[in-house]
Amino acid sequence: MLMARELRKGEEVNTLNDTDICNAEDIVKVMAHVKVVTTFMCEDGQPTIAMIAPLKAKLQKHRKQRIQTVRDIQVREVQCRRIQLKETLLMEIQQHS
Repeated sequence: MLMARELRKGEEVNTLNDTDICNAEDIVKVMAHVKVVTTFMCEDGQPTIAMIAPLKAKLQKHRKQRIQTVRDIQVREVQCRRIQLKETLLMEIQQHS
């Protein structure tokens, strides 16, 4: 969606990095649920906490899962970088020996 070349030509989008764009796309996906519930509540005329509470719980659960997923990815990336750095250093040491 936001990664399309047509959109990346704009000045504002060019200032976003790939992570920012992916985060924005994830927010759009999550907000689709909010739109459905909001539309439903508007038709009903009187939104109640019984309608809002399950949505809030679902959004909080999704947010926690997303945060954990991001943390897991970051940990794996750091571990891979450490391994690559260690291998590079070992190769340099062997070359200079």
